[in-house]
Amino acid sequence: MTSSCFRPRRDRFQILVFLVCAVGLGCGAPSSDLPRDLSLLSGLIYADEPVIVAPGRRWDVAEGNQGWTFRGQGSLWWYVRETPESPVTVTLRPAAESAGFWFLLHWDGVPLFEDPVSVDADGLEIEIPTDKLTPGDHDLRLIRRRGPRWESGPSAIENVFAEIGFRSAGTDHRLAPEEVDRFRQLGSFVELGATGHDQERRSGFLFLEPRTVEMEIYRDQPATLRVTGENLGEGRARFAISAPDSGSEHVFDAQGRHHFQVPLTKGRNRLRFEVATENGAAGPFLWGAPVVVAAAESRPLERRPPVILLSLDTTRRDALSPYGAPAEITPELDAFARQATVFDQAHATAPWTLPSHASMFTGLYPSRHGAGVAYDKLDGGLPSLAGMLRDHGYYTAGVSGGPLTAHRFGLGQSFHQYRDQDPRGTRGDRMTDYALEVLDAWGDRPFFLFLNYFDAHGPYEPPEEAKAAAGVEGARDQLADPDAWQATIEGKAGKWQKLTAGLDPIPEEVLAYVRSVYLAEVAFQDSQIGRLFERLKRDGIFDRALIVVTADHGQLLGEHGFHGHSHRLDAELIDAPLIVKWPRQREGTRVSDLASIVDVFPTILEAAGVPAPPSDGHALGPSGIPGGGSRELVIMEEHESIVHPLRGPMRLAPHLVGFQSADFRHVWWPEGESCSRVVDGAWVDDDCPRDSERRAAIEQMLASPAEEIAPGAEPLSEEDRKRLEALGYL
Repeated sequence: MTSSCFRPRRDRFQILVFLVCAVGLGCGAPSSDLPRDLSLLSGLIYADEPVIVAPGRRWDVAEGNQGWTFRGQGSLWWYVRETPESPVTVTLRPAAESAGFWFLLHWDGVPLFEDPVSVDADGLEIEIPTDKLTPGDHDLRLIRRRGPRWESGPSAIENVFAEIGFRSAGTDHRLAPEEVDRFRQLGSFVELGATGHDQERRSGFLFLEPRTVEMEIYRDQPATLRVTGENLGEGRARFAISAPDSGSEHVFDAQGRHHFQVPLTKGRNRLRFEVATENGAAGPFLWGAPVVVAAAESRPLERRPPVILLSLDTTRRDALSPYGAPAEITPELDAFARQATVFDQAHATAPWTLPSHASMFTGLYPSRHGAGVAYDKLDGGLPSLAGMLRDHGYYTAGVSGGPLTAHRFGLGQSFHQYRDQDPRGTRGDRMTDYALEVLDAWGDRPFFLFLNYFDAHGPYEPPEEAKAAAGVEGARDQLADPDAWQATIEGKAGKWQKLTAGLDPIPEEVLAYVRSVYLAEVAFQDSQIGRLFERLKRDGIFDRALIVVTADHGQLLGEHGFHGHSHRLDAELIDAPLIVKWPRQREGTRVSDLASIVDVFPTILEAAGVPAPPSDGHALGPSGIPGGGSRELVIMEEHESIVHPLRGPMRLAPHLVGFQSADFRHVWWPEGESCSRVVDGAWVDDDCPRDSERRAAIEQMLASPAEEIAPGAEPLSEEDRKRLEALGYL
């Protein structure tokens, strides 16, 4: 069966060569020219239709399935196999209450028209010319405005469309609201590179209808094909794979999945992937995370070290025993540090989750990667840690602890599998459970495992066994009304938001209680990291692994009269732990070199033997920056954006940029600045230099994000907004 397929972000000539092989027409190429694995399949979407349009993740179904709705702005995602002979026309017909709206229309980020267009009661027809319909994926974005001019300003009012459709090659297509689940799967796959029916997301290739696809690969040694079949459709489906001397099939209901393992022989292997359904029920059907694993006797395990990156969300540097906290708080990390390298002068790039993690994954400062600054997610076009390790033979798996590391914010791109957080955030024990599942499946080959432990992020509900280490009960006994403050730290009835907003005065004994509960969460987190380390040692992975432990940012616990994070660039928010154990490192050391979490990117790549692209980071070694080099300063930033509003008493300005040296900190904002210096081991306020050479650069950094935010970012969905409000972000 001949199949049509879409492949975003691929060279067209490469696609053409692959498709000739994939549909079984015969390449006539020598074995050495055949692919060795299934990397060419990653990102493919097989479908009967040559052009597909899907509402993006900001869209929802209007009440009673009477059309589509989004707030502020939303995207229609396009998939084009080949440039059509004639333009494609999109039709948008508004509901009665939405008639007369004005919209800016952007195609792949570029305005289609100079000014907003009106959508009247008869609807709007948008003709997309053929020169814009190049093969690959495209984004038609509608941005609601208050009037007919660009300067009229954005509007966040709900927009309701009774009908959305498009006409291509003489055929009319309606985007049916009852197919919303299908569209969400498709939109997630093309925009973010992975999809799935629950919290688990996988890359791979997608069938939109039942079909059969064939391809050939060549192996120098026997191997095993591993792939997860996932039925994202509505009916039962049979997934089947066949190879020269083996095969496997499984039938499962909608929302089911099955992990296939198919042996491959030495030499040419003709593979056949098939999905069949009863009565031709439609998909999508995902072939998730296809990987070819060499036979055990031919795998050089020692050549590429396993890589484990632990990001301790909201964990202050001084909350860890290697940095001065009581030994009983983090005994596991204390023991880990005694055989690793502890960086005493490491710093985060931002005081909140999204831009800091994007810096870890790209080696770029926030103004350069744009996530949480000009954009609501990490741009998939940037070289990423997971992507580069994946391209060099690593299996890549990630687990999100909180909402801002979820797949939809772009941090899960290029991972073979990425698990979103549990509904109330992923607890440390569940985080480690998920990590052990990855080790069960992939611990026998080079892997990259990213874990975002989230326990230190409020509201706080530490398990009973962790409270003793932090003295919680003793601190609670000092409270005049312990039950009321218990409700506060657990976030009940909106009390957590009041605490983080500084709306209520906080007595010192209450601050002591809050700090103890925070440390109890850190202690519980540490115990679960200990479970992970124990398993790594048992499996013989720990010694040969590169293990990086850091944090995205810290937390104010009453300092300066505030509780929470973001908004500011204080030391309690920016000073970050960074502990690295290199492969075969068994003796601990401490390093005073100035470091930043942008260094995580080149450090991991270099240790894994992967050439690192240019970045803002420095590749670190067991003794600090190799070659005796050092840096004078690192950069930290905080920017207001449509996904990160800065409100309340903690707010200094919409944009802040700071430089941190070993003992001096200088923070600028559009109408002010502050400086501090280390004196006797503590930060104290200091006068700011008047003739700084960095002032021009700072002014440019402060100006550019403000100019880029409006066209680049998208508003939060209602689902995201509710999650972030519960955690005190909004």
